[in-house]
Amino acid sequence: MKVGDKIKVDFAGKKKDAVVFKLFPNSVHLKIDFEKDK
Repeated sequence: MKVGDKIKVDFAGKKKDAVVFKLFPNSVHLKIDFEKDK
């Protein structure tokens, strides 16, 4: 897994597209688009 990779994540029973934003040895930060987020 590298920064910029696109992955699919299960969230609230649905598959969401996510992009790896930051990568650390013990954690990963993802960016996910939520349609109703302002």
